[in-house]
Amino acid sequence: GVYSLVITQNGIPEYTLIHKGEVLNLNVIAGTMYFGDKKGIYAFNNNKLTLISKIAGGKQIKEIPFAKNYYLTNAKKGLLVLKFDELHSILQEFAIVSGVEEEVENIEFDQENNIYIESKKGIYKLKLNKKLTNAYILDSFKLINEHYRIRKVRKINNAVKLIADNGIYEISDDGKLTRDPIFDKLYNRGNYPGNIIVDQFNRLWIFSNGILKGYVTDRKKLKLVHRWFQYADNAYPKGFENVSAFSKNFIVLGQEAGFLGYNFKFGNKGVHSANRINDIVITNNNGNRQNIKKRETIVDLSQNISLDSKIPYGNSIKFYFSAGYSKQNLVKYSTFLIGFDENWHEWNRETIREFTNLPSGKYKFVVRSFNKSEEEGIPAICEFEILPPWYLTTKVKIIVVLLLIVKIILVERIMRLRMKKVRLKLEKEQEEKLYRERQKQKQEKLIQQKYSINQRNQQLRAENINKSKELANTTMDIIKKNQFLTELKADLEKMKENSGENKNLLKSIKLVIGKINSDINKEENWKVFEDYFDTIHEKYLNRMKEKYPHLTAKDLRLGAYLRMNLSTKEIAPLLNISIRGVEISRYRLRKKLGLSRNDNLNEFLLKF
Repeated sequence: GVYSLVITQNGIPEYTLIHKGEVLNLNVIAGTMYFGDKKGIYAFNNNKLTLISKIAGGKQIKEIPFAKNYYLTNAKKGLLVLKFDELHSILQEFAIVSGVEEEVENIEFDQENNIYIESKKGIYKLKLNKKLTNAYILDSFKLINEHYRIRKVRKINNAVKLIADNGIYEISDDGKLTRDPIFDKLYNRGNYPGNIIVDQFNRLWIFSNGILKGYVTDRKKLKLVHRWFQYADNAYPKGFENVSAFSKNFIVLGQEAGFLGYNFKFGNKGVHSANRINDIVITNNNGNRQNIKKRETIVDLSQNISLDSKIPYGNSIKFYFSAGYSKQNLVKYSTFLIGFDENWHEWNRETIREFTNLPSGKYKFVVRSFNKSEEEGIPAICEFEILPPWYLTTKVKIIVVLLLIVKIILVERIMRLRMKKVRLKLEKEQEEKLYRERQKQKQEKLIQQKYSINQRNQQLRAENINKSKELANTTMDIIKKNQFLTELKADLEKMKENSGENKNLLKSIKLVIGKINSDINKEENWKVFEDYFDTIHEKYLNRMKEKYPHLTAKDLRLGAYLRMNLSTKEIAPLLNISIRGVEISRYRLRKKLGLSRNDNLNEFLLKF
C-alpha cells in the first residue's frame, strides 16, 4: 500500500493509509503526492485521491527543465508528459511520447536538455521535440566491454554518470565513456555499486548487492558515512533499493519485512522499527484455513488493523508478525491480548501466536518488539470480535421470540379467518338474495319496457299503414287526376288541329292546355307527397340527396315512385311525360346511381 507522510513542526512523521496496490515510489510536487500502480497515476492531497492518468507508470515524475509546468514520467512502455492544470493545483495527462517503446526505470536531464533513460536493454540518450510529443534517440550505452554491462544512469554533481558492473563512468562531449576513479574508494575491490540514490538533500546513498553501504554528504571528497546500517543488511531485494528522506534528519527505508525509521539527532540509537502484523489465519473445526480480509491504518507509525468480518465461535486465530529489522535473531517480541490475557507474555523470539476457543466478545491483540539497542519497537494492534455460539447469538434469540410472536399471530389470524369465513358466507347469502330480487325487478321492468315498445311499434306500424294508405290514395288521386287532365289535354290538342283559321278559338285552346300543364306539374302536390313519403320511408329522399347530390328533383321523384312499386304507365302522368319518357328517365337514373346492367333498379331503391 501507499502511506502519505506529513512532517509536523516537531519533525515526527504521521502516516495515513490511502491506497492499496503495488507502488514503487512516491513523488511530492507543489505539496501534492503523486504515485503510480498498474491501473494508472494518482494524485493525493487534502485526503483526496484522484486518478490523473489511466496509463501505468509514475515511478518518477521530474520537471522538464526547458518547459515550465511540464513534467516527464516513466510509463509501462515509454514516457508520458504531464502538465499542471489552469489553476496550477494538480498535474494532468498531456501526451504520450512516441519513439520510446520500453519500460523506463529512471530519467535524468543533462545541462543541454538531453534526456537519459534507463531500461533493461541499456541507457538511451534522447531529444524531445518542441511539442513534447516525440523523442528521437541520439545515442545508446549498453556495454563497457563483453564482460561488463551498464546498468543505471544517475545525475551526480550536475553531471550524468553511468553505473556499470565495474565502476562509475562519465560521458565526454564526444560520447565516449571515461571511468571516474574517485568513486572507486567507496567500494572494496570487485564489489562495485549496485545502485546510487540521490535524495532531496543531495545526499548519495550507496548500495551494493542489496546492502546499504552508507551515504555521502561531501560530493567532492566522496567520504562514505557509516552509522547504524547493520540493521539494513540484506534487507532489500536486488533492484528495489530505496531511501525516502522526509526531512534532513529523518529518513525511512522500506524493506521486505517492514520499514526502518532513523532520526540523525538520536545517533546510533535512532533506529526505529514499526512492528507489523503480516498475516491473520483462521482455522475452523474441520481444519480448513482461511486468510481473513482486513483493513489497516497507520497512526504515528503504529499499524492498526480491523477485520472486515467477525470470527465464528470455536475457530482458532493465528497471528504472524515481525519487526522491520533484517537481523531477526536480535529481536524479541512480547504480545498481549486485551480481553483475555492478564499480563504481557514474556519476551521471546517467536513471531507467531495462536488462540483457540476464545469466548465470544471483543478483543485487541498488541505486539511489541525489543532490539539489541535496547529500544522498543512501535506496537502493532489488531482489533477483532468473536461471535457467540449459534444458540446464544442475538439472531437465534430474536428468531425464537419471533417464532413465538408468529405462533400467537397465526392462532389469532386463524380465529379471525374462521370468523371472517362465517361473516363472508352470511354476506354472500344476503348478496345472492338481493341479487335475485334485483334480477327479478329488472326482468319485470324489461317485460314492461318490451310491452311498451311493442305497443309503441304497433301504434307506429298502424300509423305508418294509415299514412301509406293515405299516400297511396293521394298518389292514386293524383294519377287519376293527371290521367284525366292528360286525356283532356289530348282532346284539346285534336281540337287545336281542327280549329282551322279561327284564331280566337286557337288561343283559348292553348290557354286551357297551359293551365292543364301547370296543374299537372304543380309543386304543391309534390311537396305534400314528399313530406308523406319521407315520414313513411325514414327520410328516404334526404338520404338519397346526401349520398347522390348530383340527382335532380325529377330523378328523386322517379326514385320515390319506383320505391312505391308504381308501374311505368302510372308514373308517366305523375311526371307529365310519356311512357317512353319514363323509360328514358329510368335509364338515366341507373347511370347516375352507378348500376350495372345486371343490377335491378327497383331492388336497389327498395334496399336503400
